Amino acid sequence: MPNSTRGARRALAVALVAGGAFSLSACSLVGAPSPQTSEGGGEVTLAIVPDPTGASDLYREQMDRCEDENPGLKVNIIENPADQQLNAVELMFQQGDGPDVFQAQGQAALDRFYQKGWVAPLTDYADEDFIAAFPEGTLSDPVLSGLYRDDELVSIPLTWGGWSYVSVLLYNKDVLSASGFDGPPETWSDLDEIARKVSADNAGTTYGFAPTTGTASVINYTVPTGAPATIVTNGLDLTTGEANVSDEDFVGFVDTLTAMQADGVLEPGWESWDGTKGFQEMAAGRLAMYVTAPWHVAQIRQLNPDLDLGIAAPPVPDSGRQAYNAQLSTFNPHWSMSSESKNPDGAWQVMACLGSEEFQSAYYEKFGTLTAIESAWRGKTTEDQTAIVDIADETVRSTPNPALLSEGGAAIFNALAGQTGLNPVAAAAAAIIQNQPFGPIAASLDEQINTAVDQVEGASRDDITFPDWDPLENYGG
Repeated sequence: MPNSTRGARRALAVALVAGGAFSLSACSLVGAPSPQTSEGGGEVTLAIVPDPTGASDLYREQMDRCEDENPGLKVNIIENPADQQLNAVELMFQQGDGPDVFQAQGQAALDRFYQKGWVAPLTDYADEDFIAAFPEGTLSDPVLSGLYRDDELVSIPLTWGGWSYVSVLLYNKDVLSASGFDGPPETWSDLDEIARKVSADNAGTTYGFAPTTGTASVINYTVPTGAPATIVTNGLDLTTGEANVSDEDFVGFVDTLTAMQADGVLEPGWESWDGTKGFQEMAAGRLAMYVTAPWHVAQIRQLNPDLDLGIAAPPVPDSGRQAYNAQLSTFNPHWSMSSESKNPDGAWQVMACLGSEEFQSAYYEKFGTLTAIESAWRGKTTEDQTAIVDIADETVRSTPNPALLSEGGAAIFNALAGQTGLNPVAAAAAAIIQNQPFGPIAASLDEQINTAVDQVEGASRDDITFPDWDPLENYGG
């Protein structure tokens, strides 16, 4: 039996501010020598998502190393599929058997567990040497890092900040060339034209485009070139503090996808795709283009090294770029430690291993993912990875993050996140599948979202309004 099955497997959610806006002069927040005196050791449960392919083996190998470096430590790994992981971990906590260390990737996921009191502060554990492994200042700043709640460090990152927020258009150069195109689409109308021609030319063997996943996550990846990114995530335009799912670029892009679906341009069956199907279809030659997260590049290379794969920035509206992918914090949260752990010192030993250069180097070497500890990959990037870094520099800008800037902003964002019926992308995906015009649906969502915002106690529109912010510029310079 593989080591990853040790222990019972249990079944089964930045604001960048102007320099000097936050002072760390009273910095007992993080970086002081740890007061912990225990030697750690003992049993620790680590809950992971076994993605990308090969993650199970990597985590087991790295936790074996962690055990060797920490005598007496035993790490039991629990695996849950990506689409079930958050619910599964929450159920474990509800049953009084939460993991000691768990993946809560992204601000919303971290908030989900932090608000229930299940996340332990790491401030007393993360010493100066640990902090110094990450880019200077980014892990120790409660305002910038995105890893703090109530002035306590509560998460450590896995991926480089830009990696978490960049999206890429992947395309099969040979297929596009055979249909008469010498490069990828630069605008949304180009995307429509090329996808239609490729699908028509290949008569059901290769399709021009797909919405990435069954939740139409291409909208998350692409619409922020036209509409400010928070409109996609919760419907709110932070320049006005009002809902604006009716933004003409959002509606226009969804209606374009709906027409492509109705005309048989999109690859059939995408409605049931998970986060791995896109790269499998691209590698198999059945898909010519899609927009996705950058980690798919390495997966395609592994499955089909001979594929002439192109990597480009996502296309923009015909009227030109109106916004950028939003970087909401220096880092995306990834790993947290349970406040209910019976072995917090052992749990921190695991956290320290996950936040080590050794682990992040191994992760980079295995998956090609650019990690938060930049020394793991700087100067080693492949041509693909260099292209991704360049696209991130070109297409990602910092954005106000009300959830980190004020309690009222956090209350509004969390209230909207808790109402699944108000999810703009879910509504858009349904419109595409059901061949419905998105405009009326978007207008109805705007009314419902504005009503929901007005009902949040202890919050106001001021908490989510940044009239001086230009979505074409970095927030705070």
